[in-house]
Parts: sequence; structure tokens; C-alpha cells
Amino acid sequence: MRRQVNGFSELLPVDALNPLWAGGNDWLPETGEKLASLDGERVIEERAFQLRPGGIPAFVEACNAHGVKALGTMEGRTIGAFMSMTGPLHNITLWWWFEDAAEREARVSALTANAGWQAFVETITPLLVDQSSLLMMPRPVPAMSPLFG
Repeated sequence: MRRQVNGFSELLPVDALNPLWAGGNDWLPETGEKLASLDGERVIEERAFQLRPGGIPAFVEACNAHGVKALGTMEGRTIGAFMSMTGPLHNITLWWWFEDAAEREARVSALTANAGWQAFVETITPLLVDQSSLLMMPRPVPAMSPLFG
């Protein structure tokens, strides 16, 4: 069954995971592009975590204890981390971008092998209801992709 879901998210309170918005860096379309152009084979990954009710504070704590350092393998590729406020609740969404599928594969492999990431995953596993990963190849439609050059 197809369905449309609407919601509103706000920044996850982990500044290191929000390089385009945290600490007064708020990105707005009128400030111009912040990421590489959409030419070529760019890949955007949306990694979503649905948590048990009340799980967001523990997720944030796990990010600060293990996740942020482990996510150094994604440095320069993090778009942001968000938590749901309306719509489906108790959701965390992480966004990254990559030059191409090969770069994504290499970075995700390095992340998966990282002991800190493994500790993070072990810590959040009891909080999880569901997890998904969506890979997208954005197209240069200027009005719809102002974050990119």
C-alpha cells in the first residue's frame, strides 16, 4: 500500500552531526550552496532510526559517548541529524552525501569496522523499533536542490 507521510523535524541536539546548521551556521537557500554540485553520480543517504518511546535522549547520549567520534569517517559528508517533532514520532534521521556509490561503500565499510561505531550500535540496539537506509541520486533541479551547487 502506498502512503504519504508528513512531519516536521528539528535538529538533533548533537552539534557535531549538524555542520550546516549548528552553532549559528544555519544554512538557508539565499546563502548559496554548501555542498558539491549535483553533477556526476552523487549519492545522498538517509539513514532513519525509529526508536521506542522515550528513546531519543538515550540515542543522543550514545551519540555523544560513541557515535560522534566514530562518525569521523563521514567527515565532510555529513549533512545533518534530525529528530521528529510531528508526524511519525520517536524518529532520528541522519543525512550524508557522497561523490559516488564507491565512496559511500568505502566510508560505510570503514564506519562498520570502527570499534566506536560498533559500541554505538550495541548501545542503541535495545532502543530500536526499526531502521532503514534510503539511497538517492539527486538531480540538478535548481529550485528543488538549493543546498547543492
